[in-house]
Amino acid sequence: SKYLRLVIQWIAPIEPPSVEVKEFTRELRRLGVSMNQIAAKAHSLGFVDELEYKRTADEVMKVLGAIQQEYAKKGVKLIGNH
Repeated sequence: SKYLRLVIQWIAPIEPPSVEVKEFTRELRRLGVSMNQIAAKAHSLGFVDELEYKRTADEVMKVLGAIQQEYAKKGVKLIGNH
């Protein structure tokens, strides 16, 4: 219909995620699994392995920084100060 054609004309096409973003997403999923395993271990043992937690948290921050840099190349500023 005419209405649908008008709506389609006003919708900006969405660019698919880059290969880098897909890789970052996979890495964040992997790190999320690691963090969940650390939490489960902490719950069952009653304490947190601080070294393992810090190492994984540092990896998460590195990946988030890489994501911010990738988007910054495209002029997009992500929220946060990490």
